[in-house]
Amino acid sequence: MFFLMAEHNELGKTGEEIAAEFLRSNGYTILDQCWRSGYLELDIIAVHQDILVIEEVKKNATEYFSWSS
Repeated sequence: MFFLMAEHNELGKTGEEIAAEFLRSNGYTILDQCWRSGYLELDIIAVHQDILVIEEVKKNATEYFSWSS
């Protein structure tokens, strides 16, 4: 089971990095990634045009990509 959890964590980290790079390339400033407080976690905290943006990233193993705004 440990191997599956490690693989799952790596997939999640990869998804978060892809999302952060996408946001950067679209003019967002990344303030923090993987922010934690107690049991709470925020994947990406960013700012864009004076608007605070909190992103929850979901990544799966398929190549299908969908973006909604």
